[in-house]
Amino acid sequence: MRYKRFLVGLFTFIIISSALILIGEQFSVDWLKFSYEYEAGDEGFFFSASSFLPFIIGLAASAIAEKIYVRKLYKKAV
Repeated sequence: MRYKRFLVGLFTFIIISSALILIGEQFSVDWLKFSYEYEAGDEGFFFSASSFLPFIIGLAASAIAEKIYVRKLYKKAV
């Protein structure tokens, strides 16, 4: 049972996050695009990432989907 709960949450996270990132890329929505920059030089390295909002929304959707799945599972058992 826990394995299925995990899969529901994981697949929801992957699908929602991917869809939001694709929408951001397709329609040039900056706050939905995930971009990163990495530079390595003599002085060291520099790493920058922006717009984690699709991942945050995906995480929230994952939590909601898991709660809905568990609620339906318990209603079916009772």
